[in-house]
Order: sequence, then structure tokens, then C-alpha cells
Amino acid sequence: AVAMLDKVQGKVLSLEAASKAVATRAAQAEAELQRLHAAATQSQASSQEMAEELNCARLESERLQCELALTQTALVNLTHNTEITQKEIRQHTDATVTNQVATNLRNQVLQMADNMRQIEEDTRYLETEGLLQKVAMLQLQVAD
Repeated sequence: AVAMLDKVQGKVLSLEAASKAVATRAAQAEAELQRLHAAATQSQASSQEMAEELNCARLESERLQCELALTQTALVNLTHNTEITQKEIRQHTDATVTNQVATNLRNQVLQMADNMRQIEEDTRYLETEGLLQKVAMLQLQVAD
């Protein structure tokens, strides 16, 4: 009976040691689970923040495209007005109007040409600088 009691006590001690090992491993697993949960939460927040930044960049890009379209429309209108003015100059010249009228019309054409050059410069700026900067920023954000 003593031998059996010793054997049972040995098994109890062995089971207690195994129970402690299991409890330690369970605590480690719980800590790892909490760490993974925190990392997943942080990753989700970062992903949502990046999605919001990309959406803002997309909206800004669309706004710049609208500005570019408006500038190009203004350029087309100005070109059309310049052509009309040039036709008027030819008609007035052919009808031998006074030099003052021709000079005024020429000045208007020159002013329109200056305006057209300015719009072309603005258009080039929007096409190159504005959109290229947005593309570069989007590339950097995607890379991050």
C-alpha cells in the first residue's frame, strides 16, 4: 500500500508539474494572442488611414483635372476669339479702314496673343507640375 501511495504521489507531482507547464504555456499563448491582436488593430488603423489619404489624393487629382479642362476650354475660346479678330482685321484692311482702327485691332490681337500665351503657360504648369506632383505623392504613399 505504501508503494502504491508513493506511486500515486509521484503521479500527482508529475501531474502538478505538467499542469504548471500547461498553465505557463497558456499564459504565454494568451500574451502572444494579445500582442497579435494589438498588431492587427494597429495594422487595420494604418490601412484605413492610408485609404483615406489615397482618397484625398484622388480627389485632389480630379480637382486638378477639372482645372486643366477649364483652362483648356478657355484656351480654345481665346483661340476662337483671336481667329475672329484676325478675320475682322483682314476685312477692315481689305475695306481700307483708317490706320487707327487697324492699330486698335492689332493691339487687341496682340493682347489676345499675350493672354493665350499666359493660358498656355498655365496649362503647361497644370499638366506638368500639378499632376506630376500628385503622381509622385501617390507613388510615395503607395511605397510607404
